[in-house]
Amino acid sequence: MVNAPVTGDSATRGRRADARARLNIPGRLILRRGVCPCLVEDLSRTGARLVLQCPPALGETGVLEINRLEGFGAAVWIRDGHCGFHFDEPLALEQVIALRQFADHFSEHRREQERTAAREFVQGRRFV
Repeated sequence: MVNAPVTGDSATRGRRADARARLNIPGRLILRRGVCPCLVEDLSRTGARLVLQCPPALGETGVLEINRLEGFGAAVWIRDGHCGFHFDEPLALEQVIALRQFADHFSEHRREQERTAAREFVQGRRFV
């Protein structure tokens, strides 16, 4: 589901003007110092909100990889393990929509993987 932007001067102060998709899917933030696995909480054409254990420094640049999509940008805010990442060039709306569809199927796929792993464990075919 893509959230529509709020309109009106007072309503948009402090908010993004771009629509964004809530994803909660894994990604990777590739920095000069290494690769940081992350959770992409939401995504818009202009940036993303990430959850990371090794957040970048404010202004640090890198590449955000999400399901074969790559976006170059920089960390624009960091707070309590969360990071705002702004893309240098906006993504195409079709890319944001495709990632939303991937996120919908990712949740279903992950649940099925967990069921299969549990079934195999109970049957003695998988060890933790």
